Amino acid sequence: CPSSPLQEILKNQYQIQDTVGESNTCWMLKCRSLQNGSNVFVQYAKEPMKLKELGSLHPYLLLPNNKEELQSRPLRVYSAQSFRQLPTTMTELFAIQLAMQLVDLLESFHAAGITGLDIAPCHVLLNDNGLARFAMIPAACYSGIADDKADIFSIGIFLLELLTGLKRPYTPLGGLDEEKIQQQLRPKASAPLCDLIWLILRCQLQELDKIESRLRELLAGMLTPYGESNKMLKLQIIKGSKSIVYLTDEQQPCQ
Repeated sequence: CPSSPLQEILKNQYQIQDTVGESNTCWMLKCRSLQNGSNVFVQYAKEPMKLKELGSLHPYLLLPNNKEELQSRPLRVYSAQSFRQLPTTMTELFAIQLAMQLVDLLESFHAAGITGLDIAPCHVLLNDNGLARFAMIPAACYSGIADDKADIFSIGIFLLELLTGLKRPYTPLGGLDEEKIQQQLRPKASAPLCDLIWLILRCQLQELDKIESRLRELLAGMLTPYGESNKMLKLQIIKGSKSIVYLTDEQQPCQ
């Protein structure tokens, strides 16, 4: 549950209904507005920090209800009318889809000179079409403190938490708890995806374009095409537009 000080801060504005999750720097809460009764997601940053304008950075980026909340306010509000939180159980296919979107988004952040993002599943919301949007403008966006390699490492942690729910896979001394990770990850993911996650966590794969390429290979192996020509067409669409396009079990194309 959120801390008592946070509940005190929110009490005159929002009634907390559920805790979506907590990351290193933020709470993500589902709340009811006490002003108009609407349901909203409230992202509360523990360490407010002013950010540059991000409005046109990327279509996957979820912006708060009010533009003023992009600045130094620690509280950011997102409408729950059109968004829902991630499911508690995650298929490997969906996890790969989210990771591909995350890589695409990080490329835009890094090109804009923004690094050290707080990357966590609780910052991801789904729209009415089931497409992910990332509320990755928490106030704690440590530009100039953590470099792009920290963000790349976080992709591995992100995938690990998506698939296993394991949030802090570290030993008391601060190193990766490899035994615990193996126990949690192996039953949840295929060997190729496990290998990719390990390469990222061991800092043996540190380029976004190479991670993106490996994710596309994994996705290609999961396609259920009508035929080989259809499979190639779908992969060309993915490569060309950076849309996430795959086929469901019912063999209907989804975007």
